[in-house]
Amino acid sequence: MASPDPSVLDGDQLAQYGDDAEFIKELLEQFEVEYTENMESLARSLRSGDHATAYLAAHTIKGVCGNVGAKQLYNLSTTLSNECRDLKEAGATAQRVSEITRLVEQLHQHKGVWDRVVAQYLASFA
Repeated sequence: MASPDPSVLDGDQLAQYGDDAEFIKELLEQFEVEYTENMESLARSLRSGDHATAYLAAHTIKGVCGNVGAKQLYNLSTTLSNECRDLKEAGATAQRVSEITRLVEQLHQHKGVWDRVVAQYLASFA
């Protein structure tokens, strides 16, 4: 099994689930579903001004990233979750909305890197 780029994927996090390639593949597939659903929910919530739901989506994204060891995504989503919490509690400011937009764009960029690293990681089980 190849070691993934530790700045992208924390192999130790996945190692806690053992060497069951099928289980890890299912876990990563479930991550993909939850990540995508919550990013869509976040976008809808931000457009509609539903800050409480935006925070919940951002917080969930942070959790699913942490569960699979998606280090860069986790770090970005932690900051995003904090910004959305502030948005929910203190309201929208131009600066806060701009920061959230920037963080979402960064998440999209890093998600592409994550996808490539995970594909290589899963191929190493074959």
